[in-house]
Amino acid sequence: MILLTSEQTATLKNWFQPEQPGPLIGSPVIQTGHGACLVDRWPSPQVVLVETAGNYTLLGDPQAITPADLQPHLKGFVDTTEAFAPLLKLAYPEVKPWQRVVFVQPDHSEPVAAGDYSLRRLAPSDS
Repeated sequence: MILLTSEQTATLKNWFQPEQPGPLIGSPVIQTGHGACLVDRWPSPQVVLVETAGNYTLLGDPQAITPADLQPHLKGFVDTTEAFAPLLKLAYPEVKPWQRVVFVQPDHSEPVAAGDYSLRRLAPSDS
């Protein structure tokens, strides 16, 4: 796996679009420069591994890498697709899935009607 510079990592923004509910690793690494981005080849990667604070996102084609490619790099929680599960199991026989609960707000919410109340400035007697 090849470690990319911040400038190279920024060119991979489309790999992380659109942002979805759940762990967001790629976009913060691109925006802040904190973390690391590794790829199987450069340019035109087929696999992207992004890490920040011990959390990883693994994207791309699992057929493009081997378990040995991953073993030196993963030491934390990995967000990926089911397609990578067999490869991760070979690289880390003790790996366990951890189902996350992600609460998603509805796309469109109805405005809440204002209640029957009045608005006033705070006064010393409010303390």
